Amino acid sequence: MPPEATHALRLCRAGGCSVAEIAATIGQPILVAKTLLSDLIDTGALVIAPPAAPPNPDTGRPSAHLLQALLEGLEAHDFAVA
Repeated sequence: MPPEATHALRLCRAGGCSVAEIAATIGQPILVAKTLLSDLIDTGALVIAPPAAPPNPDTGRPSAHLLQALLEGLEAHDFAVA
């Protein structure tokens, strides 16, 4: 397994990471990271878990509570570019 794959797998096992976060951490373009993760899924090394918060059964969309928590989390970060 390439070192990038091993690193990506460790990131996934450590907790929820987005594909973009994994790509940035392993120093690869997002499409490379996506392909790497797809290969890990295909080989069974990585399993996709269901979301922690199920969608609203009426709309199929995330709950308002989850979206509010996401918004508050994003607002808490300073995304200013130096």
